[in-house]
Amino acid sequence: MPKIHFKSFSLALFTFFMLTATVYGQQFVEGRDYENLGREAVIEPDGRVEVAEFFWFGCPSCFRFEPYLLAWDIPPEVEFVNIPATVARSWKFHAHVYYTFELFNLKDQLMQKFYDALHVDRSRIFSADQLKDWAAQQDGVDAEKLAGSLNSFAVLTKVAQADLLAKKYSVSSVPTLIIGGKYKTSPNMAGSDQRALQVAEFLAQKILSEQWSEPNVMIRSCHAFRFTLRAVTSISTFILGSASCAEYMVEAGRTSLK
Repeated sequence: MPKIHFKSFSLALFTFFMLTATVYGQQFVEGRDYENLGREAVIEPDGRVEVAEFFWFGCPSCFRFEPYLLAWDIPPEVEFVNIPATVARSWKFHAHVYYTFELFNLKDQLMQKFYDALHVDRSRIFSADQLKDWAAQQDGVDAEKLAGSLNSFAVLTKVAQADLLAKKYSVSSVPTLIIGGKYKTSPNMAGSDQRALQVAEFLAQKILSEQWSEPNVMIRSCHAFRFTLRAVTSISTFILGSASCAEYMVEAGRTSLK
């Protein structure tokens, strides 16, 4: 197997990320398209960057944004999550609804339908009884059990955590995207729904490139390394074509010590 000095590989990889950020950066401007929250960026244990959407089911802008999120080809370096915002007291019930869907693994089945009920059918669903009546019309859903779990310990805990996160990131409107705990953007800031997702992708790459720019950078895991290699096709083909990720890392470590 060819020996590649790890420091040289790191420099090449960092250069690639910086060139990518430069291309995107010509389009996206801090203070206009996104905001720096002044916090330390967080990278997940698997090497991905979390993009969190704060939303409210009753928000027309969130309803319009949802199809873009569903159609989004999420990059492998991004972990996307939904977090219901509790900015206003009237929003909290819908936060309970979301986490109840999640509790019963019904999020994918019911989330868009619930949006449609509120914004297309103009249904008013702001109480347990109203939710039960609506859920009874959905295939394969135990409406009684669903409505009865709105204030379960698991749901209450999740809602409390969402409330803390909204305050932590100063979320005052929806939809809002928080990238790696460090950056904030939204369709309103970016100029459109589609552009907001492009900004989020750029910021995720920016966070990763900033991590590579630090001295004595270390690969957090073999899994994270594979995500990074995917972005550099020529290098990944060369390395992974002849050995596993683990074998390469061992060899690279030996080479760097010579």
